[in-house]
Amino acid sequence: MEYSVWLLRYIFKNKNKNKNKNKNKNKKRERPALNHNLLIVLISF
Repeated sequence: MEYSVWLLRYIFKNKNKNKNKNKNKNKKRERPALNHNLLIVLISF
């Protein structure tokens, strides 16, 4: 349980990092956010 909480924190931290990085890039580059959602769903099972 503690591990999944840590993983979620890690994912969200990276998501914010990527958001700032992608501001100057195309909207198409925001696709990887899907992977984060898939990971969250996998963790919840």
